[in-house]
Amino acid sequence: MAGRKPPLDPLIHSIKDLEEYASRNLAPKYANYIAGGSMDMITLKDNVEEYNRYRILPRALRNVKNIDTSAEIYGFKSKFPLGISPTGFHVVAHPQKEKATSRAAKRVGVPMCISSRATTSVQDIIQARPRSRSRSTDEHSRIRIRIPYAMQLCVMKDYEANLYVIRKAEEAGCKVLWITVDLPVTGRRLGELKFGFGVPDGEKIENMPEDFDYSVGFDRELDWDKIKWFKNHTKMEIWLKGVMHPEDARLALQYGVDGIIISNHGGRQLDSIPSTLSALPRIVDGVGGKIPVHIDGGIRRGSDIFKALALGADYCWVGRPVMWGLAYRGEDGVKLALDLLYEEFLSTMILVGVTRVADISRRHLAWVNADGSLRYLEDENHRYK
Repeated sequence: MAGRKPPLDPLIHSIKDLEEYASRNLAPKYANYIAGGSMDMITLKDNVEEYNRYRILPRALRNVKNIDTSAEIYGFKSKFPLGISPTGFHVVAHPQKEKATSRAAKRVGVPMCISSRATTSVQDIIQARPRSRSRSTDEHSRIRIRIPYAMQLCVMKDYEANLYVIRKAEEAGCKVLWITVDLPVTGRRLGELKFGFGVPDGEKIENMPEDFDYSVGFDRELDWDKIKWFKNHTKMEIWLKGVMHPEDARLALQYGVDGIIISNHGGRQLDSIPSTLSALPRIVDGVGGKIPVHIDGGIRRGSDIFKALALGADYCWVGRPVMWGLAYRGEDGVKLALDLLYEEFLSTMILVGVTRVADISRRHLAWVNADGSLRYLEDENHRYK
């Protein structure tokens, strides 16, 4: 039919399709590891459902012939404002592991944050070359190999081990260190207790010391003063992942971090805390544009990316959609997941009447009240109420 693009894949037309494929085809313990959360998964579900509580407000008669979806990230220009969040153990989804994910990120032109629980070395992840390359000559095809990488760190009680991860990341070329700040202990994940979970036989966490004793556990004494230690031991940018409270966002300003990622660990830590989207507006207002604010958790559609940006996020990240894509077709499946989100985001911008990412704002959203009526988000001061 005229005006309609052919599908990106004959079987998969949305992230939901990828999720359903993974749930049917992965071993239950691995499907649950990817999709599950802590306790009753209230927060996990809210991460997704919060996006449905907003409505998009399109404008008519806007010239949308030329659309620029690109966004600045760590000094680079990505194809659109979405990156790959750190998720451990890609091996449970596909034997090509994090290499396949990295290749797909390069083909699309988006950044990747590497988990310190990766089963591939950070060097190999960054050096992985796509098996197939686009013949496109547009701007994004020229930057596909030159994407930025970040390294995520689960802070261990053993600081020599933390330093080992940092040095490996620096040597491999990572530009940014994400310090996970919501992991003093592992959340109570009932699915993992039921189905069991462990690194598959023959696999290991590649970016930790060979003789590391995992029984030492996470650093339960991690506090703001220790952020100074990280700043003194790396030239990478320092970002805090797991900020959910406006007061913590303001403290991040005081301690000189380079940015924050609003995250509740994908609903895998403390259940019944707010969704990341609900925490976003007040944190954005609290930092007042002094440092970048990124968000992950719950994004399943390109319109969700639009909504997060409208509420003030500077950039968005996804984990589960990437893992589901990896389970579907490895590198090509991850690229499919990213392409689906890109096409949906592009379509949303066109239909709303926005031609640049920078022009997306709260005036494009309304909150759905309990009676079905809408509350428009902007007041005369352009602040969230």
